[in-house]
Amino acid sequence: MSDSADISSAKGIAYLEGLKEFFIAGLSFREALCGAPQVEKYSFSRFLLHLLPLLYQKALGLPACNKDVGLPEEEEETDILLPEFVSEEEYTMIENSLERLFGNDDYFLEAHGEEMQFTDAPITSRLSEYLTDIYQPVSNLILTAKSRDYIALPYAVLRCRKYFEEHWGDCLLAAMRVLHSILFNSSQEDDIEEEHVALHENEEPIEALLQARIDEFMKGLENGD
Repeated sequence: MSDSADISSAKGIAYLEGLKEFFIAGLSFREALCGAPQVEKYSFSRFLLHLLPLLYQKALGLPACNKDVGLPEEEEETDILLPEFVSEEEYTMIENSLERLFGNDDYFLEAHGEEMQFTDAPITSRLSEYLTDIYQPVSNLILTAKSRDYIALPYAVLRCRKYFEEHWGDCLLAAMRVLHSILFNSSQEDDIEEEHVALHENEEPIEALLQARIDEFMKGLENGD
């Protein structure tokens, strides 16, 4: 491995500082999906429609080439074994919890995915799978940063950006279309109203519930915890 990939602790902390906005959006998304079993479909969908455009915007700002992260142009991601923090079991657990939350709304017809190049007919896809396909690479980058593995970090950033360009960015846009339909499809209006009534008057918004965890994570990065 190149010596240039051996980032010192001080440089690593500065590097993390430059990624802070992506970490905040990504951690908000990660925590929201982990908490899906405790929330209502309507409030959860509404929160994601606020968050996903921000996550997309911050992903566009991730470094996209080796020189942006201080690596030689010829260095390849395969030169280092990147950690995979999201296990198959965790992926399945998140996916299943989302499938239960969305119920019949989990299934939708996808007419813009990469599979469409092989058929003219819309393909049945699942919102839970698309959201979990975002969760996995975003979580892997966040947890690499949290581990303070400054050797792996630049490679992990490039990998997350590459997967964003190739797959999960498209998943995010498709998920937003489905979430928009859940909120504003006229056939759902009665269900939405019932969920509004079911909410406790003193219940904190999802944003407030997440903020403490986000603050804790960012403080840990800054303090080296």
